[in-house]
Amino acid sequence: EYNEDNFPYVLYNLGGGLLNLVASFLTILIIVLTNSSGEVKNILYIFSILGIYLALTNLIPLNLGGIANDGMNILSIKKSKEARYSFYLQLKANALLMRGTRYKDMPLEWFNVPENLDIKNSINLSRKILEGNYYLDKHDFDKTKEVFEEILEDENILGLYKNEIACELIFCELMMNGNEEKINSLYTKEVKKYIDKNKFMLSKKRTQYAYEVLVNKDMVKAEKIKNQLNKLFKTYPYKGELNTEEEFINLIDEKANTLVLQ
Repeated sequence: EYNEDNFPYVLYNLGGGLLNLVASFLTILIIVLTNSSGEVKNILYIFSILGIYLALTNLIPLNLGGIANDGMNILSIKKSKEARYSFYLQLKANALLMRGTRYKDMPLEWFNVPENLDIKNSINLSRKILEGNYYLDKHDFDKTKEVFEEILEDENILGLYKNEIACELIFCELMMNGNEEKINSLYTKEVKKYIDKNKFMLSKKRTQYAYEVLVNKDMVKAEKIKNQLNKLFKTYPYKGELNTEEEFINLIDEKANTLVLQ
């Protein structure tokens, strides 16, 4: 259970950076204690320097491209109880998804996000996105749209999150028989590039599949995407999310069949 005074967020965030430092130290030790050839030594030097660089860029508090690194996360969580709880919920939700629990089966109180939650803090923003995912998994597309559109009201939201949210809004519009003009306004070149770049993420391929089936009605392309999804289903580690996405694919197919019969 969550205990805000005894939550090991520092150790969790330091883990990756410390491992890099340990690996670099061991590499330097190998260089000092062995008679490696010049070529091998050069490789080991590069490896140790790279490890130290990665550790420093991870542990020194920074916003890299608008995304907080682990050092910055530690500061944010230390300053804010809300950020601390948001970080806990992210870890808890991810652990449950891997075990097969779906968002819709997680406790409702996790997703009762305070109205004054500071989503300029990326940790809190992720919690807000979890709220949208919860309602999406319950097929409450109206509420999902409300949550995600509220996030987009902040013009300073990082492009990464804007694209992520746009994908889900497109899907909601498709499931709600939304206006095709609005759908196409959301499905920009930037969003298409984002989907192509994240082709191993189920939710992106699902949105792409829904668009081809319900808007373009290109069943050849849709079948190709569906085959890609079926391959991803076999190895995807988050079983809870996997079950959700399989259900959504069936929902898309049912909707397409209904439209054909009309």
